[in-house]
Amino acid sequence: MPYRYFIWLMTRVPLPPMYLFKLTTLLFEPLLAYAVMRLFELRAEKRSLGGALCAYLLTLALPTVVFNGAYWAQCDAIYTALLLYGLCAALEERPYRAMAGFGLALAFKLQAVFLFPLLPVLWAVRRVRIKHLLALPGAWLAAQLPALLGGCAPVHVLSPYFAQMGDSMELAINAPSLFQLFNAEEMNPWMFRNYGIAMALFAALGLCALLWRCRARLTPALLTDAAFLLVLAVPYLLPHMHERYFFAADVLSVAYWAGKRERFWAPLLTVLASFNCYLRYMQYHFSFVSMPVASLMMLAVLALAGAGLAHDLQRPRAE
Repeated sequence: MPYRYFIWLMTRVPLPPMYLFKLTTLLFEPLLAYAVMRLFELRAEKRSLGGALCAYLLTLALPTVVFNGAYWAQCDAIYTALLLYGLCAALEERPYRAMAGFGLALAFKLQAVFLFPLLPVLWAVRRVRIKHLLALPGAWLAAQLPALLGGCAPVHVLSPYFAQMGDSMELAINAPSLFQLFNAEEMNPWMFRNYGIAMALFAALGLCALLWRCRARLTPALLTDAAFLLVLAVPYLLPHMHERYFFAADVLSVAYWAGKRERFWAPLLTVLASFNCYLRYMQYHFSFVSMPVASLMMLAVLALAGAGLAHDLQRPRAE
């Protein structure tokens, strides 16, 4: 609904609609880059003006960020900016702002839930309390109030979410996900759809269980790593994913890199695999690599990031 409010405002502005759609997304990109910059600093565990500016400018210059909004007029930068702002606020111990960010992100797009499995972990490490969690549905409901007060039925407020969950029967919709590694014609879409949902669910629960068990060692840096792993693993395993659903992973890869030379592969492979799929959609199936290769690139990032997090969780927390 919040995006529909923007559309309503656009109809009152005497400018070409396509420019207004793109401008709406561009207005949120500085917030997106700021959130990534703050997470970059938390992951690096030190403040550096050069590093912060590098993260900020690199986020704005990522090809998937440029193409998503300025070229394609999509709104993924909006919900991702709010989502990462919420994560940043939680790690900086501003719980009400954090939950409001999560709630507003969900109000803009369902894919915000990819990061929601981290909420119990944030509670376990006392970044948020139960009373703070109430701000999440509160912010979501506040975003729906103008529509409800204007006469929109509650079922119409919820219908876009259900529409997104069943918008296609294809197991992978131009996304570098696990299903690109198999021949779609040989797979039962209903059966493999359920397999994918189960794998994504168990992956998220398994990661959260590991983090819960190691909660005494968790630092903002490790929580940032876990957030990157979640927004990468969930769309990789889920069926019916579009290429744009890796947008949060694209930008979070910059924070995960955190200026460390040994982690250069994270933004390089993640963004390249995503952008390859963007080009495939926009340029009539032109791409750098095939879809299975793009899927393997994402799988490599997932495996390396997962192994790195598991290794770091085994080390005692520095006093």
